[in-house]
Amino acid sequence: MKTRYHLVVPASINCLTILADLIDQATRENPVLDEQVNYDLLLCMDEACSNIIEHGYAGLKPAEIGFSLVIEADRVIMTIKDTGHPFDPNSAEPPDLSVPLSERAVGGLGLFFIKKTMDLVEYQVTDAGNIMTLTKYFT
Repeated sequence: MKTRYHLVVPASINCLTILADLIDQATRENPVLDEQVNYDLLLCMDEACSNIIEHGYAGLKPAEIGFSLVIEADRVIMTIKDTGHPFDPNSAEPPDLSVPLSERAVGGLGLFFIKKTMDLVEYQVTDAGNIMTLTKYFT
């Protein structure tokens, strides 16, 4: 069994609801995606796409975000593509969680949440742009 979903949306915060709706649709149509996996996918999509919109396209004319889900019997694979500035999430320093919340700068936890939520985080830069692939295995 392999089910695929794909959308290309403008790189705009307003378009994140379109991608969230697609994830919700995939959850309704595929019983292997339970409520927790749905939440994990929504969280990671929102964090990754928000970073692309805010940082990836900083100083550039925003273009598009390509988004796909592939659902297999034992995993879901979420792929997010953009043509913004390259940034390898695996090179980011982890946040210092020992600092009291009141003393931390706003933001900076998105990649931490993605890495903690997903089982595999892959990133590559190609001639066609940046590709982030997030895999969640079903347990």
